[in-house]
Amino acid sequence: MSQYSLRTLTIKYKIHTGKGYEMEENRMFNDLMGHLSVLVFFTDEQLCFTKVSQAMANYLNTDMESMIGKSIFECFPEKEGDQNWLAHIKNTGKSIRGKLKKLADSDGNESYLTMDIDSRYNEERKFLGLMGFAMDVTKMMEYEQALTDLVLNESHGIKEPIISATGFLSRIIEGKYGTMNDEIFNRVKLVHKTNTFAQLKVMSSLTQLAMISPGENNFLIRKVRTNIQQSILGPILYAYSEKIKERNIKVVNKIENQDILIRTNKDWISSIFDNFVDNEVKYLEYGGTVVIDSYMEDSKVYFCVSDSGKLLDEDFVRNRLFGKFQQENEDQDGSGIGLYANRKTIRLLGGDLGYRINENGQNEFYFWLPMQ
Repeated sequence: MSQYSLRTLTIKYKIHTGKGYEMEENRMFNDLMGHLSVLVFFTDEQLCFTKVSQAMANYLNTDMESMIGKSIFECFPEKEGDQNWLAHIKNTGKSIRGKLKKLADSDGNESYLTMDIDSRYNEERKFLGLMGFAMDVTKMMEYEQALTDLVLNESHGIKEPIISATGFLSRIIEGKYGTMNDEIFNRVKLVHKTNTFAQLKVMSSLTQLAMISPGENNFLIRKVRTNIQQSILGPILYAYSEKIKERNIKVVNKIENQDILIRTNKDWISSIFDNFVDNEVKYLEYGGTVVIDSYMEDSKVYFCVSDSGKLLDEDFVRNRLFGKFQQENEDQDGSGIGLYANRKTIRLLGGDLGYRINENGQNEFYFWLPMQ
């Protein structure tokens, strides 16, 4: 795409309607024709194609003239639910950014497009049709699937020895190999309860990441009524209580003890909170303070974790924080994949996860989920 991105092209194309509209439209359309990797199309008010780029025709193994007048649904067979989102654009004027569309030809070969779509109106706000830009990301999705397969295979191999070690520790605690004094017993029990799980975290994050299917609804997601404090955060803080005490960390838990209705996967949400708490225990300085809070706003529930530690480097936050296997300090423990997996998970659930400096000038990670 050289100097242009899909979003840049879309923004540049938001030209005014009225006098000179057709001339400007044609000029910009012809400019885009040279970007062979970009699929460009325009429709009328009935969502039938009025113009398409050569790249668009090539992608569909046809010619430009044959596409003119055809319905967008004829060229891109849609499910009923998918027709609804196009109708939503038409009726509300809202834009779609980065929609991932999975296609299959008559032979069953799959391909993927990312699409940006806008509505066009005249000066009287009469709907004129849609304009869209798309990129073929099939190769990228193939690489993603290859990584997914690798992770699932490798995580299974990692899981077996860890489970064996966990079972061995369980038998020691049960007294199968003799008695222990209280100090040794408590230490072994703590290792079994926390450190063993710590070894499972990398595997858990990778497996969680691999089970996410981009562009599709996931069968692991359900609408549930849950008490985050009781069923998720409370048990996690209890599991880390010994380490929190050892590092003299003060945890201020402001999460309310109430049920909320959200579309989620409880295991994934538990993994996200666990990652936040684990990072605080590992990286926050001795005697620091952690505040865990939540609030509701605009039909969303927000969860925030802030701390009194040193602010993250701005360049690291801007360019690497949510990347795969990224750490601000390479000498630190950890895999650097937790935030990447968690952000991808939250976005699959219809929310988002981010970082900011809060009103107290402290590091704050947050994520939100839509209320049901």
